[in-house]
Amino acid sequence: MAYKESTVDYSGSARAALQFTVNALPLGAGDRAGDYVSSFGVLIPALVATRGFQAFAGTMDRMGKSNVTELDTVQNAAFAAQKWGCGNCWEHAAVAYMFLRRSGIRPIALIGRTNHAFVMIGNDMRTAFDDPSSFPRNSWICDAWGKQVYPARQYLAHESERAAPVLVEMD
Repeated sequence: MAYKESTVDYSGSARAALQFTVNALPLGAGDRAGDYVSSFGVLIPALVATRGFQAFAGTMDRMGKSNVTELDTVQNAAFAAQKWGCGNCWEHAAVAYMFLRRSGIRPIALIGRTNHAFVMIGNDMRTAFDDPSSFPRNSWICDAWGKQVYPARQYLAHESERAAPVLVEMD
């Protein structure tokens, strides 16, 4: 049986996730100068608290005190970011991912690489991730940190480095 591409339009889901994340993280990102200035300096202590919470959860896992999964890590990042109202790209992606997950949107993938993270919606990863031209036509990227959404096939026009999925949920 041949693979049949979904006809669902994920652009609205990408826009909704972006809007939710921007509203949930009103202080913005610590690595964007404009956000730091507009927060009157509150952003850096809040970001330290956000990252500290995530580091504690990771330490507990490394000590064998918990069985932390990739989903737990994403949930912890989203929780901490929303609690403190800020985060860098990883936290923005985690909040967008959890919004989509709670909304029942599938397939979704949190994409991470050495210097950026974002969410892809509508790509079940049966295609080669290093070949965006093979992505389903209706799959979208939500880059909440960059405050943009765009068709996933345009991925390399927006990103300078190829990435790999960190967490993918189909159903």
